[in-house]
Amino acid sequence: MRAAVHVRLSTTENDLRRIAREKKIKLRPSRTKSNRDAYYPQITEQIRHNASMMAEHYELFYCLEISIRDVIRTRLMEADKENWWERFVVEFIRNNAIAKYPSVSDRLAD
Repeated sequence: MRAAVHVRLSTTENDLRRIAREKKIKLRPSRTKSNRDAYYPQITEQIRHNASMMAEHYELFYCLEISIRDVIRTRLMEADKENWWERFVVEFIRNNAIAKYPSVSDRLAD
């Protein structure tokens, strides 16, 4: 369920970006020096510049991570749709997921 929601969200975000480009609409405020100085006066300009440059890379890594997780989940479910969580995910990770996200066991049961 979580993967399906994320895929829909990613598709929606991509659609919004495409439409914004086509219509020449800015979805984010421009990243001018004065905007950065106003939002983050305590952080040096060099650090802000580096962060801005890394933002593009972060977006790519985030997309790759989520995509890889979705592929792994899909393959595990193909191997054993009913019991993939118990069969293929080690107990330590299952316990950690349930402790961190109490509703995870309910979502996996669906």
